[in-house]
Amino acid sequence: MLNAIALIFTLFPKKTFLLPNEVVGKKNIDLKDYNFIFLVPEQANLITNESINLGINTQSFMEMDIEEVDSYLKFFNEKIKYDGYFFTSNRLKKRHYFFNYKFYLLKNFKKVFLEKDFFFYNYSPNLSSMLNLLLKKSKNIYEKDINFNYFEKITGIFFFKRKEFVYWIQIYIKKLFKYFQ
Repeated sequence: MLNAIALIFTLFPKKTFLLPNEVVGKKNIDLKDYNFIFLVPEQANLITNESINLGINTQSFMEMDIEEVDSYLKFFNEKIKYDGYFFTSNRLKKRHYFFNYKFYLLKNFKKVFLEKDFFFYNYSPNLSSMLNLLLKKSKNIYEKDINFNYFEKITGIFFFKRKEFVYWIQIYIKKLFKYFQ
């Protein structure tokens, strides 16, 4: 969050900001008075439903238990406005496979784009495979299931860097051998 705050301060110096420490002890904060609001998870209850234009998650789902990811997806589903967006950039595989996240918890969302993060592919050969996904919430989408189908889950392996793909194959083969011992 510190990097995001520093970047946003630099890019939008004339906008109004609310920082987590400024919320502590105050009772009547109107979030509509601010262009950018930074809150810690314990302050999430301050956000009203359908009040956010853009929800962002970057490189943290891969560190969470799947139940925590589900909670965040439900949170974004409630808080993002219609015609608002949800952007996520996460590792293709760490604790979980990207295509197994329950994106269907985001109701009335449609995929705008899904692509590999080219910075991690082109400029950082030793870093992990990352995917960027942008979704838009729309009243014209009715409870559409945006979960990935089996074809997408299988072809998702082509987003891996070769070295990382080999690593995960080795891990699964070792697990398979342990299972049959």
